[in-house]
Amino acid sequence: MMKHRRVFLLGAVALVRGRIRDSVQIGSRVQEKVESLLLEQGFFQSAPFDCIGLILRIGEQLVIEPKYQSVNQAGELPISIELDMKQLRAVSSVEVERIYTWATLEALLHVASTFDLPCELLRRERETFEP
Repeated sequence: MMKHRRVFLLGAVALVRGRIRDSVQIGSRVQEKVESLLLEQGFFQSAPFDCIGLILRIGEQLVIEPKYQSVNQAGELPISIELDMKQLRAVSSVEVERIYTWATLEALLHVASTFDLPCELLRRERETFEP
């Protein structure tokens, strides 16, 4: 029996001092939701990678355009974006989840554009999460 292999990995790292309440649980929910959209969309069918690893760098600014690394031996495309710690600490957990989701969708839409991948479901979902 083959194990389910994740096609979207979401992690976060703090670049500045501070902690986001419930960040791990929020990240897990966002990862599940976005991964299901990617699978439903057929996102990886023509992609030159098998999965995407997104790191949310929690720092001093908002930088949604992803920084790309080379596809690794495991077939993962590692990317990262930066979110503003002060903004995240100033809002509720519900709003943090909205920001994480919106930022994740924005980053993945950039990937879709860069690699000419299907993105209609991602785009429609992103419209419901405008900050």
